Amino acid sequence: MIIDRASRTSEKLKTCAHLLPPNGGFFLSFAYVIGAICIAFYQPFDHGELAYWIGKPYSNHGYCTEAAKGIVRYAFEEMRLNRVFARHFGKNPASGKVMAKVGMKYEGTLRQHAKKQGKYEDLVYYGLLKEEHLSMK
Repeated sequence: MIIDRASRTSEKLKTCAHLLPPNGGFFLSFAYVIGAICIAFYQPFDHGELAYWIGKPYSNHGYCTEAAKGIVRYAFEEMRLNRVFARHFGKNPASGKVMAKVGMKYEGTLRQHAKKQGKYEDLVYYGLLKEEHLSMK
């Protein structure tokens, strides 16, 4: 996993990682992106929002879960956040499974909170506190 940190803006810092397929530990002269993951940092509140996507051919291989575990650990240990949260569309429960696997707890559903391609969608929220993360170690 490659992590690139963007420069600090007034209230937000994004830390992004691109998911690369495993290659036996060797660095190749070429690479291709199979997904992306980032933490949007909200400095006044010491929390960040986890967001990710993975290409369909690469889903169900554990790549997203592995990257999410790494970036959540980075968020608490390096960025020193107090809370990390994430959300997913109600019609995408697989994304919620990734959130649960990194230790996040279901916090609630905002019904018909977003509009995607002309249709209202539920947003499902998960969250993890620093103290909960530390107790999982």
